[in-house]
Amino acid sequence: MSTTTDLATSLRTAAATLTKAWPLLHNPPRPGGVRTRSVPGSRLPGNGEALSLRVELVRDLAFWLHAILDDAPDALEQAGLTTVNAADVPAALSVVTANAAWLSGWEHGNRLACELDDHAKDARRIAWPKVSDTIALGDCPNPIGGDGAATMPCGTPVRASAVKPGDIRCRGCGLTDTIDGWMLRIVGNEPLVTAEQLIPLLRKRMGIVATRATIRGWKHRTVIHSAGVVDGVTVYDRHAVFAALAHHEAVRDGRVGA
Repeated sequence: MSTTTDLATSLRTAAATLTKAWPLLHNPPRPGGVRTRSVPGSRLPGNGEALSLRVELVRDLAFWLHAILDDAPDALEQAGLTTVNAADVPAALSVVTANAAWLSGWEHGNRLACELDDHAKDARRIAWPKVSDTIALGDCPNPIGGDGAATMPCGTPVRASAVKPGDIRCRGCGLTDTIDGWMLRIVGNEPLVTAEQLIPLLRKRMGIVATRATIRGWKHRTVIHSAGVVDGVTVYDRHAVFAALAHHEAVRDGRVGA
């Protein structure tokens, strides 16, 4: 059972998290759009989830500020304020922080703490998305079978560590190879590749960490173009994509004209 001290700590922690995350909720980073250099088009100007959280947070803070001031008229003074607007989220949260001790004993304090904690969890996930430490290379093409059985590709998804690429072992058949070896096995020298096959190529060739959603976004904004559809799957000319992204980045950085 939580004590009033625990509750006050929870309120301060959630308020601190939300205050720190608030600027990032207006232009949230994307887990697939981070690279050593800035990625062309990798960050979109906000997203629906972040917008929804901002609206909910302002709405809830407006409700709670009204309720707090009804029962504790000096709450603004405790925060060093004379007026506050819920749309000024950092200022509104400072009221919670300054009055955390009193709020921990307030009849509605537990509900407030739970709501702010839920918002803080969502804000943390959106503002600081986790980036997978592995990248998908594709399905293992190593032929398996024998003893009269039909030879079929292994098909096990192969992933490489982003931090320690080293020798990469297929968990299905046990084949081990370097990242270059796997890319040669999976993609070969074929210039046309799927979005999934393009992901590790972008990382190795240009240092870009992308996802299929990132690639779809580039295609939608005509930053890159597909090379058509093969067997119902959209394919891309890898060399054309490399060139298009390099040009887009150069234009954005002002090194060349549009």
